[in-house]
Amino acid sequence: MSFCRCLLALLALTGIVISYVAIIPGAHVSRVRLTTNFLSYFTIQSNILLVVALLAAEIAPPSQIGRWARRSSTKTAILLYVGVAGGVYFWMLKDVWHPRGWQLRADQLLHYCIPLLAAVDWLFFVERGRLTWRDAFWWLLFPALYSAYSLVHGYFSGFYPYPFLDVNDVGLQEVLGNMALLGILFLLLGGTITLVDRMAARLGKRAPQPE
Repeated sequence: MSFCRCLLALLALTGIVISYVAIIPGAHVSRVRLTTNFLSYFTIQSNILLVVALLAAEIAPPSQIGRWARRSSTKTAILLYVGVAGGVYFWMLKDVWHPRGWQLRADQLLHYCIPLLAAVDWLFFVERGRLTWRDAFWWLLFPALYSAYSLVHGYFSGFYPYPFLDVNDVGLQEVLGNMALLGILFLLLGGTITLVDRMAARLGKRAPQPE
């Protein structure tokens, strides 16, 4: 199991590195600004979080960050983040963004492959019955911080990573509305995942034990 999670971390890291390298040739800004803008995408941040959590859980399990990474709530939160990133890309962005070559491969890896593999890991290898309804609200913290960061960074730099967050294009009121809708989406999905976890835990307890 350790090998599978290390492989998942390696795939996510590979997607991040390829995405970064692929945008360098067409960049018309400084490397610092390029890097800052690149790290402003929710997909990149959520996949970095996935890499850090997976490696911390496997390399330093007794440490504070290792214990945090091994929690079912942490693994579920990361699944939620990469899953929403992939879902938003599929439903809203794939038709307005047309990558080619290595950039296309990296996008497919980060938006499709990683969420699918993270879901498989969660379904079969995360301990059931550890989630609470309160967790679904705590999982909103990262998206909320990301939203605040996007507004502040966009205000000073003029760069907004997604069209639905572009204040200059759609206006602040619509952006705040979009953020609220995404917050509701995170909350509903988090509640659904928690419900599935609790139901699976109850079914597991009722299942007959082998003699």
